[in-house]
Amino acid sequence: MSIGEYYKRLDLPETASPDEIKRAYRRLRAKYHPDLNKGREASVEPVFKRIQEAFEVLTGTRAAAPGASTGAAAQGRGRPAGARQGHAAPAQSHPQNGAQKGSQAGAQAHSRDAYAGHSAWAAAGR
Repeated sequence: MSIGEYYKRLDLPETASPDEIKRAYRRLRAKYHPDLNKGREASVEPVFKRIQEAFEVLTGTRAAAPGASTGAAAQGRGRPAGARQGHAAPAQSHPQNGAQKGSQAGAQAHSRDAYAGHSAWAAAGR
């Protein structure tokens, strides 16, 4: 899917600003939200999900579908400054990062040591 199609889902031109994207999303979200369309949930829910996906892709909170072309719109135009184009790689589990057995006890000991000089913490036995 091309980036332009995400703009079309929100009824916007590819030159839309981040504020215009947000306004269009909020307007369409209110119109097609399943909770606001009792009795028509089956027909509005797919539309609502497509609107949600378009907003997330255009604001950088979700990666575009595989195969989405990255034209000028995807290279910054219509995207807030600093918005991500995709998701960051997940953090690797490492024993030093709390993935080891007893890490909660270690964190409690660290907190106790860090706040040992604070009278309220010391009195509470933390």
